[in-house]
Amino acid sequence: MTYKQAVFKQQIELFLISPIVRLGKIWGSLNKLSKQYTHFFFFPCADMGGSIKVNADIIKCVDSDKALIIFSKKPQNNKFLSLFQNSGADIIDLSSKIDNKAFHVVNIFYRGVLSSWMNSTHSPVILGGESLYFYKVIPFVKKPSTIIELCHLNTWFNYSQAFITKITYRIFSTKKVKRDVEEQYKKNNIPPQYFSKLLFIDNAINIPYYINTKNNILQIVFVGRGAPQKRVHIIVEILEMAHKLNLPVHFTFVGDVEKYFSSETLKICTVLGEINDEQNYNRYIPIVIALF
Repeated sequence: MTYKQAVFKQQIELFLISPIVRLGKIWGSLNKLSKQYTHFFFFPCADMGGSIKVNADIIKCVDSDKALIIFSKKPQNNKFLSLFQNSGADIIDLSSKIDNKAFHVVNIFYRGVLSSWMNSTHSPVILGGESLYFYKVIPFVKKPSTIIELCHLNTWFNYSQAFITKITYRIFSTKKVKRDVEEQYKKNNIPPQYFSKLLFIDNAINIPYYINTKNNILQIVFVGRGAPQKRVHIIVEILEMAHKLNLPVHFTFVGDVEKYFSSETLKICTVLGEINDEQNYNRYIPIVIALF
């Protein structure tokens, strides 16, 4: 889909749903929030995952007393909910109301409600962290406002390109995803000023104080799910090369990664089994350890 096609499709959608959105705005103006917020965060849910952890960390960067979190998607496990609850920010979970295709009119109605609340705030800051509903609401937000999109994947780029002129900053956690958008802009002849709104911010972790050790064997540990973007296959290839070269290296994998191991590679590994920690994971996680 081209940029012009995406914009045209969006304009048709906005025209068709405008009566319902208008009703939502009226309801929102009559049922105002109990206090004023300066920051509005659109997040899908609080399921366990890397992008969700990033969303929770972002809340720590603002005055939580003036922040409102809107959840829009029904959760699978909600294991990171406490991270958001402990932030001090207020939370509105609309997932049971708007994440239901059979009652899509409610989804549209709340676009008016939410935009009405945000429009009552002077210069609101609105951030969407991998939330599709974020794009559904921002067309109804008036200026001036700061609208920030956080991207980890390029899943919705065909759709989200319709909002290029609406979004103040588009932030990417990987340079590859940022390059994908830049290529999309070039193909669609997007004006140069919009390229400056594309920003790359790498994910960060706290590095503990370094303690010098004198192990005879290098320890390499992978902890994560077996998704393609985690590049598990590359680490497995390194494992196989290290084994062929008889290097003093010990690999430990924690996660559902067994599908990346060939039958021959598994012969040089020890599968310890599975963790069943319902309090933290609520699922089984196989562990594969390669011993040399």
